[in-house]
Amino acid sequence: MKIVVAPDSFKGSMDAFGVANAIKLGIQAVFPGAEIVLCPLADGGEGSGEIWARYLGAKKVRATVKDPLGRNIESHYYYNNDSRTAIIESSLAAGLTLLSPSERNPSMTSTYGVGQLIDNAIFVGAEQIYLTLGGSATNDMGIGMASALGYEFSDQNPYLLATIGENLAAINYLSISKSAHNRIGKVKFYGLCDVSNRLYGTQGAATIYGKQKGADTEMIQMLDAGMRHLDQICIKYDHYNLSNINISKLEGVKGAGAAGGFGYGAMYFLGAELISGIEALLDLVGFDEMIQDADFIITGEGMIDVQTAYGKTISGIINIAKMVNVPVYAVCGQCRLDFNQLNGLGLQKVVALSLNNEVINASFEKTGEMIEIATKAMIT
Repeated sequence: MKIVVAPDSFKGSMDAFGVANAIKLGIQAVFPGAEIVLCPLADGGEGSGEIWARYLGAKKVRATVKDPLGRNIESHYYYNNDSRTAIIESSLAAGLTLLSPSERNPSMTSTYGVGQLIDNAIFVGAEQIYLTLGGSATNDMGIGMASALGYEFSDQNPYLLATIGENLAAINYLSISKSAHNRIGKVKFYGLCDVSNRLYGTQGAATIYGKQKGADTEMIQMLDAGMRHLDQICIKYDHYNLSNINISKLEGVKGAGAAGGFGYGAMYFLGAELISGIEALLDLVGFDEMIQDADFIITGEGMIDVQTAYGKTISGIINIAKMVNVPVYAVCGQCRLDFNQLNGLGLQKVVALSLNNEVINASFEKTGEMIEIATKAMIT
């Protein structure tokens, strides 16, 4: 018997490596002679940098950068000197987890620190950079990141503006030196997305994700209007567009709204190609070949809900597993889908560790033990 174990992390509780090992212990208790293949995964959200670094053989590089509110913090990225490839996890400089609940305010946060990490990676010789875009505390369309790399943003006077979400609607002028622009253009960038939202509107960055970043209804409307405005300014300054996509179509690209519009900024300011984080990682690890002779796959993540079908780890696994007829089981912290929804998603079996937030929060220290028990119950 061969079983492939391919979970994401349980956010706030256990990383993907820990989850995979806990599932393995559960399998061994039931099928001690089984061949178990561990394949920890990530979809472009928090924790993705470390996963990618393991598979690419990249080493940690430490750097002091600005956090979302402009305070100095110790951060890092990953770099493989042989392939000249860097993996930068945006949430390590612009992530929601870097702020206390009372500090969360996407009108005042910036991706400047991510730009500092990019600048550092280019300085050490990176020719190819993967940016994970999930888990951000920002809604600045990447102007903070761009500012750290040499772009300047001015109002109509023109005075330089702070690169925060609140100022998107005030930007009238963009500028960058030719040398700085050329320096960026020599690097190949990939934006790893865990969502497929467009930039603005009813399915845009602010409307869908603004509330979880601390925005109220009025702020969401302000941020959405600001992104519409800056999109028009970027169209006016089409000569700065480093992507190979027509500038008038950039805001509608799947993933343009990722990380508070950072997806859009990554395309425009960096020339990044936006790709599904989980699809890219599954391709990197050769997942289709890995599961060819598997009896079943066990995956998992903290929450299975309506977003699971849209660019998340489990959906990527199911899409490949369907092609070779391998059943997929899942362990999760909580499940918010009913039987018909799970069946439609393509999951054969699902076991949740908890039915309510109180129990799951109280049991974070026992997550590994609970995953092991859940796994045993699922496959017995």
